[in-house]
Amino acid sequence: MIQVVYASRSAVPQGAKLTVLSAIQAASYRRNAERSITGFLINDGEFFYQALEGPGSCVTALLDRIREDPRHSDMRILD
Repeated sequence: MIQVVYASRSAVPQGAKLTVLSAIQAASYRRNAERSITGFLINDGEFFYQALEGPGSCVTALLDRIREDPRHSDMRILD
């Protein structure tokens, strides 16, 4: 079991944020539950902040996918 916290800069246009965040939430609930990953995602309008916790290999694979997501940039691991 590992925990990772990161921050990244949102690349989502202001007018699309609610739609994009809803889509992320819907997909994350299903996929993360299948992999025993829990956590939270916060968006303050400019940055995403996310904490993830779960089996090491699952969290690492998820982070690799998240890094490639064009909806954000400048991802930095905080903890």
